[in-house]
This record gives sequence, C-alpha cells and structure tokens, in this order.
Amino acid sequence: MSMDHDEIAKKCWQTGSKAFNAENWDYAVEMFMKSVQFRPDNLAYRQSLRGAEYRKYNQNKKGAGMMAKTKLMGIRGKVSKHKGKGEWDAVDHACEEGLYLNPWDPQLNADAAESCMRRGYEEVGKFLMEAAVQADPDSIKFNTLLANLLEEKGEYKNAAAIWRRIQKLDPQAFEARTKIMHLESMRTIDDGGYEIATSTKDVAHLPDHEVARRLGRNQKKTDEVDGPGQSEEHDILNAIRKEPNNKDLYLKLGDFYRRLDRFDDAIEYYTKADEKAGGNVNIKEFIEDMQLAKLGAEVKSFKNEAIQNPKDEELTAFANKKAEELLDREISVYSTRVKRYPADMRLKFELARRYRHKAMWAEAIPLLQAASNDQRLEVEALVALGKCFIQDNRPPMALRQFKKALPNLRHDDKPEVFKEVHYYVGRIEEKAGNKSAAEDSYSEILAHDYNYKDVRARLERLQGGGG
Repeated sequence: MSMDHDEIAKKCWQTGSKAFNAENWDYAVEMFMKSVQFRPDNLAYRQSLRGAEYRKYNQNKKGAGMMAKTKLMGIRGKVSKHKGKGEWDAVDHACEEGLYLNPWDPQLNADAAESCMRRGYEEVGKFLMEAAVQADPDSIKFNTLLANLLEEKGEYKNAAAIWRRIQKLDPQAFEARTKIMHLESMRTIDDGGYEIATSTKDVAHLPDHEVARRLGRNQKKTDEVDGPGQSEEHDILNAIRKEPNNKDLYLKLGDFYRRLDRFDDAIEYYTKADEKAGGNVNIKEFIEDMQLAKLGAEVKSFKNEAIQNPKDEELTAFANKKAEELLDREISVYSTRVKRYPADMRLKFELARRYRHKAMWAEAIPLLQAASNDQRLEVEALVALGKCFIQDNRPPMALRQFKKALPNLRHDDKPEVFKEVHYYVGRIEEKAGNKSAAEDSYSEILAHDYNYKDVRARLERLQGGGG
C-alpha cells in the first residue's frame, strides 16, 4: 500500500531532522523541501526548511550571493508569470526554488507569503511575511503587507504595532496614523461592542462608583527601582524632572502608557505634551485616540459582564448606552478628520461604516462612493455601497455596485463575501423578473456551497421544480 502525502511528508521531515542534527545541511534542506512540497500548509515543515537553509549558508544573510544572480532573475520571471495567471501553487514552488539560493530574499518571501494566503495557509503566510520584514526591516512596502496580513487575521494589536513602526519610518505616512486609530477601535468592534442588545431605549444610569467597580479601573503604582535603566517609566519621569518643558518627553511617556493600555495616564501626558507644544493637531489626535480606546475598553468590559449576567437588565441597558456613546464619539472624531485629510480614503470608509451602524445611509453612500475609487478598498467599498442602496430601497443602484465588485471578487479569497454578493444579485434579479440572470447567480453559489441559505429552493422554483 502506497503512503499518502501526509505520511510521505512526515517521513521526509523526520529524515531531514536527523540530517539537521548531524549538521548535514544539504541533505536536511533536500528532505525538508520535499516535506514542504507534499504539505505546503504545514508551518513546522516550512520553518524547518528555512532554518536548514540559513545554516547551509552559515547565516550570511545573502545566500549563494552573486553566483546565483542570473538564476534568481529567471526565477523572478517565473514567479511574475504565475502570479499573473493566479497559479498560486506554482508561485509557491518558484519562490522556494529561489529561496533555496537566498532564503533571506525579502521579495521572494513576500511572494511566497501571498501564495499561501491565497490558498488559505494563513500561519505559513504570516511566517513568510515576517521573514520578508526581518530581511528588510526598513521597507515600508513589506511592513505594510505584514500589517495588512495581520489585520486580515484579526491580530489587530500586532498590526497596530507594525503601523507604528511604519509611522517612525515615514512620519508623513497619514495612512499609518489612520490605521492605528482604526485598529485600536477594531479591537472593540470585533468583540461585538455595538451589538449587546436589540434596543438602546430607556437606558439606565449607573452611579460613578459602580462604573469604577465594574471596570476595575484601579491602576498599579510605579514599581520602586534602585537606579536608571531598570524602569523605562521611571527613567522618563526623571528626564521630565530635569527638562520639564520638553514636550517630546511627555509624548514618550504617553506612548509608554498607551502600549500598556493605561488610557488615563496616556491622556494625561499627551495633554501635557500638547500644552508644552502650544497646541498641536497631531498630539490632539493622540489624545482623541486614547479617549476612544478608553471608551472602547469600557464598552468591552460592560458587554462581557452583561453576557455573564443576562438577567441584569440595568447592566445590559447601560452597556448599550456606552456602545452608542462610543459610536457617536467615533463619528464625531472621524468626521473632523475626513475634513482635515480629504485624500484619505480609508478614513472615509471607516466613517461610512459607522454611519451604516446608525442606519444613516444618505451619509454613508457618498463616502463609500469616494472610497471605491481607491483600488485597495474598491471591492469592500462597492459591496458596502450595494448594501446601503438595498437598505435605502434602491435595488437597481445596489445591483450596479454588486456587479462592479464581482469581477474582482474571487471565492478563494473571500468565500463568504463572494456568496453573499451573488445572493444579493440573484434576489434582485429574481424580483425584477430576470430569470436567467438570477439562475446564473444562484448556480454560481451552489458551485461552491450546495447548502447556502435557500438558494437551492429558489433555483428549483425558477427552473420550474416547485419548492
């Protein structure tokens, strides 16, 4: 009986591990490469391969060097050709062929990461993209790709940290500032902060001491230290005592507290920095960001407690009140920033998303129309725009947006969005009496998910099968 791919990959990896322990790097690389070819989605196999390749070249950070330059040029051509055709298995194979010659090559690591993400191998994709950034840490391009990948995986805190690195590399990168703010709020939104109950009417008010008790706001005191270098916080406070008018020191301490989610302390020192600076738009935005983050943490805390105490109607009502307060505050802040940075399409998209939460379709639509002109946001904005038009009872306009989105929407990339959009199109076409078009949309869904919603019944009815 022949072994399946899993068994072959495991055997190759075990053989490679023995060669690795014996410091036979060439044979270890050969075996690990085979295990990766049989199981490209296995993170441990990919890590083992890269580790053996690093040692094969004695950690020289350049691989085979100039001797491999001509071969690498040809391999890059193959990668580009396969990417253009969407042949992601072939892209991965070609990238690994090149990484055999130079495992530190940032572009090949990035291309391999994309090929893995396209096929749903998220952890391997993350590992490869991190390798690209490690090889070229000052590259805004690779850092941006990693930040976006982490955001897609829902690792909002880690993604925000990468955007802060980008901000240091390019202080004029407006997108970095917007992304950081967006990701901080996403940590709350992803936890369902806006959806605690079905109604926010007749909310109750909890006394301040009860709010403090439930949030557990008491913060730890600064640890006692014996001397400089043992506490970053203590060192910055000492520096402030020596230079009380240096705004940068207050900013530095504010950043320190922000990283620890000590919102009140961060707000206090950002405010002091703003006072020393005589008023500064960027610092004021830091203060706003911390105020939003603090309110978001409160929403999350009350939501969690409301879930744990479903019979506490007063708590549930108050949690909903705080969620509405957060949403209104974000709309206020984002509206001001959209006016301040009119070319920032991500900011417009985020403001539109919040308007949609409040069913303010007329306000959301023009923002989404503008955001759809940004290639990075085009599909997401068009889908959101179509949903707005449906809610605003304009099906023909919705249909137009969905059809614009479909050519760039692949099931392999975004399966749920792909099916959802085809379902909307099918429903609109069916209601309009366009039987053939509706059948096409429903059939497209069934080709990927035979049990999606009521699609089978609708298709059978259109084809004369009853139901």
